[in-house]
Amino acid sequence: MNRRLHNRLLMTCLLALLSTGCSTALKELPLSTPFLPQTAFSTTAGKENVSFVSTLASHPSALQISPRNTQIGFQGVAGPMTQSGSFENFDGSIIPPNRNGEGGQVDIQINMKSVRTKIGLLSMHLKSKDFFHVRRFPTSRFKSTSIVPTQTPGNYLVTGDLTVHGITQEVRFPAKIEFSDSTLNANFDFVVRQSEFGMEKAAQKTNDEVPVSVSSVIQLQIE
Repeated sequence: MNRRLHNRLLMTCLLALLSTGCSTALKELPLSTPFLPQTAFSTTAGKENVSFVSTLASHPSALQISPRNTQIGFQGVAGPMTQSGSFENFDGSIIPPNRNGEGGQVDIQINMKSVRTKIGLLSMHLKSKDFFHVRRFPTSRFKSTSIVPTQTPGNYLVTGDLTVHGITQEVRFPAKIEFSDSTLNANFDFVVRQSEFGMEKAAQKTNDEVPVSVSSVIQLQIE
């Protein structure tokens, strides 16, 4: 079977699976998100755990980010079909802003091999050269450079370096970081353009703009 025929059969299978309607547990993100990043993820991970120590981890106020307290999801659209996915292996730290809403930082690294959807064949395809190319780019990373409070309490404008598919660019997006009782709640929603990360084939097969959501509920140690 030649490669062209193989690719046609693969795409036919994927569209057939998507059309059967795999419902998603992740919330749908609005495509009107005000930030469209010019960014990318960088990579370095094994099959098990991300071998990554956040540069923020030694800070006395740093809180660990992991799959135990955080969800990282995305939505891909191909024609009329929408499919949600997530990452199961990542690590990082967040330093909450102080009482004046200043001084916060975020540093997260993702094992791209841990990408998951509800369709096994689609999950495998996302790891291929057509999409994340995880053999060459096994990890992605976001590290903030500034977190600035807005006029609305709990709302911030986050700026940082996003590395995906071996490309790093500066991104800026709105975020919500709030304390309630003994927890820290943080939510970051933004949109990634695949074509700006060297993923032209992916942008041709699916919508170029991919909404991404990071949601954390972190328990605080109350002394």
